[in-house]
This record gives sequence, structure tokens and C-alpha cells, in this order.
Amino acid sequence: SDAGSQLRVVVSASGLEPAASARTNAVAVLPRMLRRPSIVGRPRVATRLRARTGAWEGTDLKLVVSWQRCKRGLCDQVAVAPSYKVRLRDRGYRLKAEVVASNSVGTANAFSKLTAVVR
Repeated sequence: SDAGSQLRVVVSASGLEPAASARTNAVAVLPRMLRRPSIVGRPRVATRLRARTGAWEGTDLKLVVSWQRCKRGLCDQVAVAPSYKVRLRDRGYRLKAEVVASNSVGTANAFSKLTAVVR
């Protein structure tokens, strides 16, 4: 419940003025996916696909998108960027985007659904 808040301690004693500490930095929250990433565009050679990063919870998040080319359950990373230009060598494969969310207290990742087979 303290996530994103600054904290301080207040001490009081009978007959004395209350004393307060300095505020802390905001309480950091681990990254957590609320809505999975998705891909916008048609998986055809020479087209550009764009990744929607989905929705995330957490403080001071850094989001990184990577693209994977998949066939028969095996995937290889082919790019790290918010968008991807489909290449001739992608024909016959399916693509997916991975989003990695990170901050000072942790990292979480999520994948989009696979595209249709690249034509």
C-alpha cells in the first residue's frame, strides 16, 4: 500500500514537540504486466511491424522490445527495437515481440502472441 509513496517517521512524547525525519525516496514497485504486448501490422516481407508494449505496473520502468523469429517451437532473437521490418529470410516463420520491463527492484518480461506465418 506504500508503493510510490514517500515515507517519514514522526516521533512524539509527552511535553515535547513532535519530531519528523526526512522523507525517503518513493517506495519502488516491482514491474508487473497488466496487459500483454501485441503486434500491429501484417507479417509480409518488406512491411514494418510495430510492437505495442502492453500495460505495466511499477515505478520508473524502462521497457525494451525485442523481436523473435519462430518455427516449430524454436525462436531466435532477430532485433531489439520498437518496430521491425520483415525481411525475406523471415518468410515461412512466425514472429513475436518480447517486452522486458525493469527498474531498480526487478525485471519482468511478457510476450505477444505469434503472428501468422510470414508471406
